[in-house]
Amino acid sequence: MFRLGCSLCCLAYSIVVIMPAIAGQASAKIISFPEHSEAPSPNARYVVLGEENHAEPFHTAILEDRVLKTRRKLFDYDRHIDLLWNPDSKSFAVTDYEESDYSRCSIIFTDRTVPTIRVWDKLVKTLTDRERKSLLQNHHVYIAAVEWIGAGALKVKVWGYGEVNHSGFMQFYRYDRNGSVERLAN
Repeated sequence: MFRLGCSLCCLAYSIVVIMPAIAGQASAKIISFPEHSEAPSPNARYVVLGEENHAEPFHTAILEDRVLKTRRKLFDYDRHIDLLWNPDSKSFAVTDYEESDYSRCSIIFTDRTVPTIRVWDKLVKTLTDRERKSLLQNHHVYIAAVEWIGAGALKVKVWGYGEVNHSGFMQFYRYDRNGSVERLAN
């Protein structure tokens, strides 16, 4: 009887403690659209769906809440996006490769009352004049979500080339949802 009770206790521990940790680890993968048509959240409550249109805009991203059985249109896009769920399943980062010479990065929340964060705008405001020049005066400049550092910070990569940096540049930053920005070594 003791062994059965111990086994049940271990099973319950695995379901409550270990399974959410595994689900959180699985969410660290960047999912590209329109290559893929869905990106489930780590807790599986939400899924971002990609729908194709036959005219411009060519693609639409939809957030589906599988518990409440609701759907909400997030945005349209023409080329492709990369999506990275936050481990807390309350937000996700989207890199939108809008044109061949730039991209945009945003943090979107599952709670529609929380405003979307435009990471590029926040980043540009906090940089040095030299860094800002690279971002704003080169012809090709891209920003992309790389990984979540816990639930509150996003690591982004910024790279490009052009008139200011003929050979190109690449920098990494940490953006905290509280608005602070920190340059990272890599």
